[in-house]
Amino acid sequence: MTTLGDGGTTERDIRPGSLLAGARLIAALNTENRIFRAGTWDPGQIHGAGYQVRLADNRLAFPGGSGSGKHVVIGEDGHRSGFALEPGGTALVSTQERFSLDFTISALIGPRFRSAIKGLLVLHGMVAHPGFGRRLNEDGEWVPKEDERLCLVIINVGSEPEYLRAGDPIAYLQFFEVDPVPDPVPIKNAGFDDLYARLFESDSAGGGLGYFKIIYDVQRKVDDARLLAEKQAEEYEKREKVLQVKVDAAVAAVDRVRNSTDNVVVFGVFLVAVTLLGVVLTTLVGVVQKIGDFELWKVITVAALSLVFTGTAVAGVWLVAKSARKGLESPVNKQG
Repeated sequence: MTTLGDGGTTERDIRPGSLLAGARLIAALNTENRIFRAGTWDPGQIHGAGYQVRLADNRLAFPGGSGSGKHVVIGEDGHRSGFALEPGGTALVSTQERFSLDFTISALIGPRFRSAIKGLLVLHGMVAHPGFGRRLNEDGEWVPKEDERLCLVIINVGSEPEYLRAGDPIAYLQFFEVDPVPDPVPIKNAGFDDLYARLFESDSAGGGLGYFKIIYDVQRKVDDARLLAEKQAEEYEKREKVLQVKVDAAVAAVDRVRNSTDNVVVFGVFLVAVTLLGVVLTTLVGVVQKIGDFELWKVITVAALSLVFTGTAVAGVWLVAKSARKGLESPVNKQG
């Protein structure tokens, strides 16, 4: 019976199936071994009309790294402050809270929306039955188990890695009062080790999680293909640079040959011009010697021819000098 109000009394029955919330939830949690084992729960995790169970730092199995395909297992005696869950990765975890449900209390297990929007899919049973976390002793009495936890499977179905830390809320529970179980029997719990063996240990492991294993394997193959493509791209880039260096060297060699050939041609022209000049001058000297009288038009003609051929020779020398200077100032020759 519950009394409400001030001054008078308004009573109502607390019927089986009613939700434990507010002061009644706190009272049930504070009653040793009615819901949790003492010292394993935190009042700060009471949220609205329920309680948020937290990630433990042991009894964990999570992927060892991107592309490894193996799981790291943290047993009862180990400790891990947290782990990264890559896209497509699947982890088996347990709660910090140890259960010892009274036979008049049942719990509904639900996901947290804050986890869902990060892409974390949490798989679990729907109900923790009355008596979960209790066992029969040698005297036929129901006593709390030392370490009964909820085990949950967490899958990252998002596109980004998520880091899970010990103490993070991972599921949401609401507790209900129920009629006492008339003939209680032990609640079967596969336990962490058995679940791990079923899910990850054998070659045929996966069961209902096979779909997520396929996603994980595909993700690994995509990552491997991406790394291979990046490596090949780097190799092609190196080859392209080497080829470019060879092409530049070939072009430089061609330019050097062309400049040398141009100089030879120009020098040849110069030699021909000088030879012609010598022949012309010799001829002019012979002509002058044969002229009997120095008529003015003859002198002018000889002088004009001399100037023409002299100009031709000077022009040839100038062309040779210009070509040689151009070859010396060429960037190719400077680099060579």
